[in-house]
Amino acid sequence: MNFNRWKFPILCAAVLAVMVALYLANAIVRHDYYDEGVYLRDAELVAAGLQPYRDFVLLHPPVGVKLWAVLLRLGAAAETVKKINLLFSGALVVLVMTLVRRLGGPLSASAFSGILLAANVHFWLFSRFIHLELLLSFFLLCSATLFLLGKGKVSAVGAGVFAALAIGTKFTAIFLIVPLAALLIVRRGDRRRLYLAAGAGLVVLLVVLSDLRFPEVRRLLIDSQFSRPSGLPGSRIGLLYGIFLQDPLFWLVAAAAPLILLAARGQDQDLRRPAAVIIGAGILATVLSAVVPRNFHDYYIFFTLPFLAAGIGLCAASFPAARRVTLAVSAMALIWIGLWRFVLPDDWSDPPVISALRAGTGTVFVENPMLARLAGREPCPGYYFSDPYSLGLLGVSSERLWEDLGRCDEVLLDRKSVASEVVVVPYEIRSRLRQEGELIYRDDRYRLYRLK
Repeated sequence: MNFNRWKFPILCAAVLAVMVALYLANAIVRHDYYDEGVYLRDAELVAAGLQPYRDFVLLHPPVGVKLWAVLLRLGAAAETVKKINLLFSGALVVLVMTLVRRLGGPLSASAFSGILLAANVHFWLFSRFIHLELLLSFFLLCSATLFLLGKGKVSAVGAGVFAALAIGTKFTAIFLIVPLAALLIVRRGDRRRLYLAAGAGLVVLLVVLSDLRFPEVRRLLIDSQFSRPSGLPGSRIGLLYGIFLQDPLFWLVAAAAPLILLAARGQDQDLRRPAAVIIGAGILATVLSAVVPRNFHDYYIFFTLPFLAAGIGLCAASFPAARRVTLAVSAMALIWIGLWRFVLPDDWSDPPVISALRAGTGTVFVENPMLARLAGREPCPGYYFSDPYSLGLLGVSSERLWEDLGRCDEVLLDRKSVASEVVVVPYEIRSRLRQEGELIYRDDRYRLYRLK
């Protein structure tokens, strides 16, 4: 048996084992993650035959939600859909390793890039959630892999299809597609970018634009994602500084930044050019994701991680052995420091508010849809109730909201949401609930009212 043929598959299996081990170690984590509750509810509505943007609020393009809806229609439970995320995560790791290997990197660089991604805190943590960023990362990396490794028209069109699917999942895909395309044009200048544009345009037209004909689309999709918040730019800079100090996700970005210059000086010209392109696109995408959107959360840069990991591996491979060791040790130190700094909660039990919700009956309005799901309660029906965050974006009047809340049996208010940028439930509604609703549960954070 030719062992050399099996070296790469064995390395992939070993790196995947690291990722799965971290995934399983996090298996006991319970969470009330807002976005997952919204996405699962939206997928259930689509699976039931409702139309996004017409029948309910959807603050992102529909590809991700429609994909989950297909799985639900096929009989998959919500927990099964979550476990399918692990397949996308594993595919991302293998794609990163394949990209590095096929671009000329040695096995050590390929394994190094895979470990950089698989052992990243946010990568294995978000592999457990229903979240758009994982699908976005998968589509973008498929597009880049086809474009960088392919040579013909078919691979270019395929790259465009995946790029379009990425845009159809979340508009932030353009933050990486545009810099990557620009850098590739500067580096190559070949005609395949024309096929990329043709493929992307076709799929965007067929998959995404058919749903974007309803009147609220511009306000929901464009304004909610890209309109600038009030306040001085210094507040965004301060937020970035604080996150850099405490969030391991950004440490990988910080480690990658100086490698743009190092990649340009690497001894292996065949490796340093793709390394500079991939790292440069990843860092430009990180900056755009932090500066342009209306709100900023650290996971907005999640989709850049596979590109940064691949670029760092290629950069390390373009240097002599001594420098590779230095880069490898430094990067591994960042990973383990990140794992050490990330502290999981000590209490795995459900918060008391879940027990209070389980004791109730009928429909319930919650500002965090995940709480209703954890309690096994049916959320209130309504155009904007699947994503209560949209109440502030749509400017729903207090009278309209009070009328719609009247269709619910119970209302759970979260005091923490009052401090958010977009207040979910206005103060006057909170005051009216205190006067006219029956308070059946309270703690330091939550108030549960019965309306009927």
